[in-house]
This record gives sequence, C-alpha cells and structure tokens, in this order.
Amino acid sequence: MAKTAKQQTIRRVLLVCAPDVPSSETKALEAHILEALADPEYKVIVNYNISVQELLVGDKTLFISAPDIPPSECMVLRKKFNDPKVKVIVVNYNVSVLEF
Repeated sequence: MAKTAKQQTIRRVLLVCAPDVPSSETKALEAHILEALADPEYKVIVNYNISVQELLVGDKTLFISAPDIPPSECMVLRKKFNDPKVKVIVVNYNVSVLEF
C-alpha cells in the first residue's frame, strides 16, 4: 500500500512591514489590521510607510530575508509563519520574501 502525502493546510498571511514604527506600536497596528479584515467598513490609515504582502503559506517554500534583525528575532518570525492561527504578521523592519 502506497503512503499518501501529508495534507498541508494552505492559509493566507498578511506580512506588514512598518520599519519606522517602534516595537511598542506593532501590536496596536496588528489589532487595527485584524479589525479591518473582520469589518470591511473599518479603514486603517497610518502616517508612516508600510508595505503589505499577501502570502499563501503552506503550498510553497518561503525564503525570508530580514538582514537587519538579530537571530533571536528570526526565530520569532519563523514561529509566527509556522503558527496556523496567525493571520497577520507585523514587523518593524524590512523583510523580503521569495516564494518558490
């Protein structure tokens, strides 16, 4: 009997990079984004630069580059991507993602 491949759940994750935001503000920004996802009438307006990437996690290999952060923060980022409950990841540094 042939083994079947393990089914992998594909989920959508929004990666929000806000490099000019203090660490203390990232949770508040995440809460606003989650509110906007839940309520289409809710708008998020910020007075700083952000970039948003929508990623499908689980069906592709992700190569994530965050050159300006310490290794401990890399591990935190990895855990967030691997956590199936996480829908939004907000970071205060630049991140590049390559999907293949």
